[in-house]
Amino acid sequence: MTRMIRLLLAAAVFMGALAAHAAPLDTVAINLDPLIDAAAKEKNRFAVEVPHSVRLDRDGTWHQSGVTTMWSYAVRIPSAVSLSFFASHISLSPNAVLTVRGKQATYVYRAKDIRKSVFWSRIAIGDLLEFRLTVPVPERPSVALEIRSFQAGYRGLGPVVRDHPHYAWLKAQAGGANTSSCVQNYECAVTAGNSGPGQSTVALIIGNLYQCSGTLLNDVPADGTPFVLTARHCQNGKLGGGSPAAAASVTVLWDAVTACGQPLGTLYDPGIKAQDGATTVVEQQDVWLIQLDESPVVGDSYYAGFDATGGAVIGGYSIHHALSYDKQLTDWFGQALALQMSAGTLGVGYNSNFWEVVNQTGNIGPGSSGSALVDQNNHLVGVLSLGRTSTDTSGYGACPVTPPTAPNGSNGVADFGSLAAVWSSTADTTSTTGTTTLQQALDPHGTGTLIVSGMTGETPLNFSPSQLAPPVGTSLLLTWSAPNANSCTASGGVPGDNWNTSGTLTTAGAIPVSESATGAVTYDLTCSFSNGTRSRSRVTVTWQPPTPSALLALNAEVWTTRPAHVQWWSNVSPCTLTGGSTSLSNLAATGTTTVTEATPGTYDYTLTCGTGSKVATSNGTAVFVTPAVSIYANATDRRLGSDFSLTLTAYADICTPTGGAPNDGWATTQLVGAQNNAGFRPVVTNVGTYTYGVVCSSGPLSASGSVTVTFENNAPYVTFTADKTTVTDVDSFTLTWKSNIDNCNGESSQPLNGGDPWGGSPQGSAVEYPANAGTYTLTLSCSGVNAAPLVITVTDVPPTATLSAQPPSITLGDSTTLTWSSTYAEGCNAAGDLWPGGMLAISGSRSLTPADTGSYTLVVTCGRANGESATAKATVIVSAPPSQSPPPPASGGGGGSGGGGAFEFDSLVVLATLLLWRQVRSRRDDSARSCDSSTAWAKALVTR
Repeated sequence: MTRMIRLLLAAAVFMGALAAHAAPLDTVAINLDPLIDAAAKEKNRFAVEVPHSVRLDRDGTWHQSGVTTMWSYAVRIPSAVSLSFFASHISLSPNAVLTVRGKQATYVYRAKDIRKSVFWSRIAIGDLLEFRLTVPVPERPSVALEIRSFQAGYRGLGPVVRDHPHYAWLKAQAGGANTSSCVQNYECAVTAGNSGPGQSTVALIIGNLYQCSGTLLNDVPADGTPFVLTARHCQNGKLGGGSPAAAASVTVLWDAVTACGQPLGTLYDPGIKAQDGATTVVEQQDVWLIQLDESPVVGDSYYAGFDATGGAVIGGYSIHHALSYDKQLTDWFGQALALQMSAGTLGVGYNSNFWEVVNQTGNIGPGSSGSALVDQNNHLVGVLSLGRTSTDTSGYGACPVTPPTAPNGSNGVADFGSLAAVWSSTADTTSTTGTTTLQQALDPHGTGTLIVSGMTGETPLNFSPSQLAPPVGTSLLLTWSAPNANSCTASGGVPGDNWNTSGTLTTAGAIPVSESATGAVTYDLTCSFSNGTRSRSRVTVTWQPPTPSALLALNAEVWTTRPAHVQWWSNVSPCTLTGGSTSLSNLAATGTTTVTEATPGTYDYTLTCGTGSKVATSNGTAVFVTPAVSIYANATDRRLGSDFSLTLTAYADICTPTGGAPNDGWATTQLVGAQNNAGFRPVVTNVGTYTYGVVCSSGPLSASGSVTVTFENNAPYVTFTADKTTVTDVDSFTLTWKSNIDNCNGESSQPLNGGDPWGGSPQGSAVEYPANAGTYTLTLSCSGVNAAPLVITVTDVPPTATLSAQPPSITLGDSTTLTWSSTYAEGCNAAGDLWPGGMLAISGSRSLTPADTGSYTLVVTCGRANGESATAKATVIVSAPPSQSPPPPASGGGGGSGGGGAFEFDSLVVLATLLLWRQVRSRRDDSARSCDSSTAWAKALVTR
């Protein structure tokens, strides 16, 4: 059986490491600067939303190897410092594996990790995400992935990555001294008293856009209900919230700590345990109580105690995740001051009750919102709402003063919403939770208890479905285990589905479940423990219609005249297979065959199964290529000790390496079929010039290829050239670089807004398309060695526009033809009389037949997204036939002034539209949206 060999011997090369069939990179060319301008006002925010749709059936590439099929896709949002995504629909089959690779970490998701049909991903460093979905071929109809949007980070979460250049510029404009020196690592100050509250402190990511802190909170029954208390403005960055549904997009990060003496880690760490999903329980003032969809997923959880009496708070402390770092500790000085601020002062719809505090060690910053004010008895008494406006470039608030003074109403550095003040209050009428109070939620039996101690949580439950999106009429398996529990109870589901009627369960087991109606169904598991606590887990399954399905799998690339293996599956029959020179009919619902073509080319094949209205189709592609071998190195000049890798593409059955350097292992490796030693990298230790070759065969056919690489011990160097240094803003230029060392990084003094990045690999080229006139200084550095900078001068070429009407004078009832054209424009817009305003191609013609006599002015405006445009006008005169009296002038006809008025408006329309074109110009077109924002954590307290 013919198999395609696709060797990626560059395992250390980031762009090639995921899969043998790497998908083309999908670059979303959007200018993040205006989005950052709007978002930066929200101090807890670190990313902006970039709508960009991705689907398995439309984007990326599929490839089959044996009984496994793999989908590959890569996306880049240039200049983003981090990336994450939101999937509006996801389903993984039992053996499917979704791997998402960022710049510094890889995240692996399986069916057990996907609790719902929607999904918020973990946040990865860098501007690139690479996806690989592997699934057994028979399970492919059961997998789904529809990405709705990406979240592009602009704030560096910790020291591992720098801020977006525009965000760094915004912070620099604010000036101020750096106050990060007084940050206190919580792990350096753990005591017996604060260890419980520390364990209950969590980091919260809301919609992958906002980051806050929160506290896992005990309740009066001490039953383990997973309540988390945080700040209401964490919903959307605004005091007063307004987005209670944001609870569903909450991701909770547990146990994010750094050992004492080590640099503080960040929430980027893929090893941090996470869970997502919650519902809003109570909103009151800036306090937000949510209930997690399931109990904590960590085995060391702690439910913090609280004190709602309103007694004096002496000293106390807060544990938080300011600026997305691991847990930090701030100690407060003296007696906290109780104060009230009016609704008008803060610009919200409610009066606010706060504890004002002054720090004696540590400080706070964006991301600490929602953290607890813990009193001298280690009870939660408040929730962090406000800090003071800071111009510090690090983002932190003020360091402690020496000596500190107790809060007096004018020296506070933070204000915590008072738990006692909102405990039984419904005074905040802006709350979406109505008359529900914190007291009702946390003391459901009305005992009147105001002080509750903390407690240790239970071991998390294991509860998962075998599928998340099965067709109705089929069966899935709900599997669970609850270590140390006494008993478990099933709830949710649908009557008659075998789960709804299960009632009391053992502490471990599995139950098959089937539904007869489509839609989302939630299944709950609650387990009880001997100490009276309960632990909950929940899964949501979206049942799909039982539509006919078919799947055609091809071994997609082989040498011409050689057989390509075809496999198919369907739940209806008979089947036919057509395409190229193949035409097969009356096939079974499942089977295999081969197809062969005599001429090189890409051939599409269609599988059609079923009869009447119960028909399913599936398409596949086989590429038949002229026998050839492609082998190339990551660079052809390598300094001994620098990274060296080879990439080989040969659509053959077997390949044998030749040549190479002494004892590098290359010539001793046999490369057979799909078992092609992907990731193999020769290790060269001797100076010299070596040729790496390979001879490949498939049946009677053979081909060979080679690449020559020099290994030396010369001084490190970097060359960096451009094919031209003076271009226009409608032209392009090509950058070429080469180095004998690694870690190449290219930068520009200002964004080019078009083209490919340079650097990354030690040798290569990139084509750039500058959008705006100006002078660009381009640099390239490899392992600290700098190439001579390139200065590129971009000159402006203004667009032109022409418009004519032929004939320009007509008799009523006749037609005239408008013809327009432009140069150096990206689009045109119609305005004026006779034709409706709207977008036009950059050239074309249109026939018009006026309905009335008169003089009509028509306008066309052609321009580019950089704001430049050109306008042309034409006049059409319509006369009455000789035998008729002219009717009254057409309303709105108006000649020059009327046309001019339309041009004024529509010119703005076209320029605004072109600006949007430029923002979303990419290999695919999508759009981005910005949102209105205001301060939250750093709200200035104008009354003081």
